[in-house]
Amino acid sequence: MHDPGRCRARKWLFGIAKRVLANAVRGKIRRQSLANRLQTISGKTEANAPAADSGLEVRDTIGRLPTALAVAVRLVHWEGFSRAEIATLEAVAASTVQSGYARAKALLKTALAVSDTPTARNGREPAARQSLEQAR
Repeated sequence: MHDPGRCRARKWLFGIAKRVLANAVRGKIRRQSLANRLQTISGKTEANAPAADSGLEVRDTIGRLPTALAVAVRLVHWEGFSRAEIATLEAVAASTVQSGYARAKALLKTALAVSDTPTARNGREPAARQSLEQAR
């Protein structure tokens, strides 16, 4: 049995969750910016900073994706939503979510594959990182 009221309530709740997630991301960015400023002021360098965990690079790379693509990746991999559920939540066609998700995967694959090579080797930023910035 299909209850339209329950479906509307579910969509409404997902809309609220989406806005809460966006606020959390903005808050995280503000906190990271403040931490960077404090680190600069305190003179702490990367040489004496604690080692980063292995997932940090992936999270940072996802964070550099365009917002819609990053949200799709997070909803699929962290929240366990299907692409069809995301389409309903975002009120877009499933094909839009699918193509955006495929684009995000391709950008991530390229960026993470190139990130193994140090930028200091040729003094330039990797092309993958540049392409992520251009994708925004």
